[in-house]
Amino acid sequence: MKILTADDSKTFTFLLKASLEKLGHTVVSTYDPKQVADLFLKEKPDLVILDVVMSEEMNGFDCAREIRKVSDPDEWIPIIFLSAMFDDQHIEEGIQSGGDDYLTKPFSEITLAAKILAMQRIAEMRAKLIRTTEKLAQANEKLYQLSYTDGLTKISNRRAFNQDLDETWDTLSHRASKNKLISLIMIDIDHFKFYNDSYGHQAGDVCLEALAKTLNDNLKQESAKIYRYGGEEFVVLLPNLDSEAARKIAEHLRQSIIDLKMTNVQSKNLGGIVTISLGVSSTQANSSIDPLMLLNASDMALYEAKNQGRNCVVVKNL
Repeated sequence: MKILTADDSKTFTFLLKASLEKLGHTVVSTYDPKQVADLFLKEKPDLVILDVVMSEEMNGFDCAREIRKVSDPDEWIPIIFLSAMFDDQHIEEGIQSGGDDYLTKPFSEITLAAKILAMQRIAEMRAKLIRTTEKLAQANEKLYQLSYTDGLTKISNRRAFNQDLDETWDTLSHRASKNKLISLIMIDIDHFKFYNDSYGHQAGDVCLEALAKTLNDNLKQESAKIYRYGGEEFVVLLPNLDSEAARKIAEHLRQSIIDLKMTNVQSKNLGGIVTISLGVSSTQANSSIDPLMLLNASDMALYEAKNQGRNCVVVKNL
């Protein structure tokens, strides 16, 4: 262990250092209590041993308080106090100042070794607890991300969309400015059922992955976000954009899929390639309108795009 000691007696400091080094520890010492906090941050010790009585300006309890102020609360470093005599008041103040144990002067090396071993166990148990807590937090974060991510396409899923739509709507509707615009683009892959029938579901999955990546890569707006809504459907959330801006984005996305030139023998009337139909809807977010109304409008626009022959964009605003 690396141990930081502070005692105004040079003789005692020498003896303490010798005893600690004999036990196999690395020792950093100071005679000045005002240096303790800085040394603690610089040296990052595993244990601190402080003499209670050092100077009129600053005693061991003061040093402990300073250490606790500057230290990471998640990385508790044990503190042992040294004194020729401890009474109940000293013990109470020592614990309240951030101390963990006491060692009475003069001490035996056996007692010193036992105290350090006890503190080492506490430090190791705490470190293990911190590591376990960190791993648990990482696992929870991973589970959280998985619950909001589509397993196949790796873009956000419908659950994430529902949450983001509600949160975005709420934020915009309470905005002080007049610009509370929000737009949606519903996207459906044309003749995808026939694509699966012709090429198999594994090829269908490859198609979905390719389209999701292309759509996501072609969304240049910083606030825009795409989600897999379900099956062969995707939805794009566009805060702060009107229907014309959303329509232009939809047209760009439609063309990006055409440019893939992914063969679909069941789409002869669409050039024999995979294409998409898109429904756009826009409105001003406010508390009197349910965001589901905007979603329904974009879904109706998508339905009209299908009826118009597919591979096109239809706009239908609230």
